[in-house]
Amino acid sequence: MVLKTTLLFLCAVLVGITTAKKATIGVPSDIVGLITEKSVECIAETGADVNILQRIFNWQFDNNKTSKKFSFCLFKKAGFSDDTGHFHKDKILALYEKSDKKEEIKAAVMACDKISEKNPLETMYKVILCFFDKTPWYCSK
Repeated sequence: MVLKTTLLFLCAVLVGITTAKKATIGVPSDIVGLITEKSVECIAETGADVNILQRIFNWQFDNNKTSKKFSFCLFKKAGFSDDTGHFHKDKILALYEKSDKKEEIKAAVMACDKISEKNPLETMYKVILCFFDKTPWYCSK
């Protein structure tokens, strides 16, 4: 169950779910393994409900402290964000290196990098929302 919901979470967060009009992209198995491992750690550390992964996949990102702590924890532990709540641009862009939409994705990452909120949890939350909004991808199962 954790592996399945982790894969769904990965799809949602790393490649952005918005509408069915967007193209789909697969998720590399090494990234799935990394996210699985780090999700388990972050659920334990933050007290997040394991169902958080399914809610996020369904684009029901809870605007509460536990969800924000979980997201911050996961992205940081997986190496995709820094202490300020911003993406490590090079690592995010590397996920899309072979994509024909890499320029659009780069533009989304750069635009979202300008976000700065009162603390790292809020910044990460807003960066994720921005990326969902601006990315040209969604993930298929």
